[in-house]
Amino acid sequence: VGLGDFRRRFPGFAGGGALTQVVLPCMITALYDGLQGQDRRLLEAAHGLGAGPARAFLGVTLPMTLPALRGGIVVVFLLSSTAYVSATLLGGKKVVVSGVLVMQEAMALLNYPFAAALAMVMLACSVLATLAVNLSVSRLTPWLALRPPGPPRGSRWPAQSAVAWRGARPPRTRAQRRRAGQRRGREGVPG
Repeated sequence: VGLGDFRRRFPGFAGGGALTQVVLPCMITALYDGLQGQDRRLLEAAHGLGAGPARAFLGVTLPMTLPALRGGIVVVFLLSSTAYVSATLLGGKKVVVSGVLVMQEAMALLNYPFAAALAMVMLACSVLATLAVNLSVSRLTPWLALRPPGPPRGSRWPAQSAVAWRGARPPRTRAQRRRAGQRRGREGVPG
């Protein structure tokens, strides 16, 4: 095709392509789950109010998919930051990612303390990146924080029965029983 020694000239491109092939199903699965959970009536309402396909996507579908996108970004970042097999096989010694560096320090150079320190730095970077993604998505989706607390979706019967049970239980201490008896006596209710 005329590309020549493409793999030797651009080892980073080959490693990036291999990582994309490995982690793309994780991102697709996360986005698919987020898209399946959306209510189709929202898109119908947007079209009914005069929004075109692009405006409906940018105004309805994308904001509703941001939590799923957040999960996909975090999973893809964590998987690709620790992948060293594809980077080693396709990039050789020219592509150095954090996972390859830790593996070289631990296995080739037998420098276990430095490898452990690098692993802890990788862990800290992963936690910071996850927090940064969560913060940015939470700022882009402020309506998720305004959800009223309540029972989970589904039947409300267990939550209602728990509230009714709490109101019907007898007082626990002697003082509470005495006060309840005095109230009943004042109200004319037999104790």
